Amino acid sequence: IGNGAVLAQALLLGGIGMIWLAQAGADTRFLEGIAGPMVLVGLGNGAALGPLTISGVARVSNNDAGAASGLVNVAHQLGGTLGLSLLVVVFAAHQLLAHQISVALTGSAIMLGLALLVTLLFIVRSPKG
Repeated sequence: IGNGAVLAQALLLGGIGMIWLAQAGADTRFLEGIAGPMVLVGLGNGAALGPLTISGVARVSNNDAGAASGLVNVAHQLGGTLGLSLLVVVFAAHQLLAHQISVALTGSAIMLGLALLVTLLFIVRSPKG
């Protein structure tokens, strides 16, 4: 089905998991409210890393493949760090812990939605995606 379609489905799966997880509260049961969405988030994350890496090194000359691969790995690490730092800022802006967690997870879902939009526009619609 192609890298772009796998990436889009992975981001959608992770986003659904984040939205579901954002609904958790103090009285949420573990299996239904925590474990279920975390499985979706994990599957989405795992399924997204391969296509992201492949997209990052696609159409790179053999001489530059090592540098491109290193840059992709830096982007993976930096993206996670920047995303987490944005969520910490959102988290710190609210008073109640349960509300903070919900807002931070909703922020994660929004970022995954933006990533899905970029994927659909620039990777899936690309003739070589």
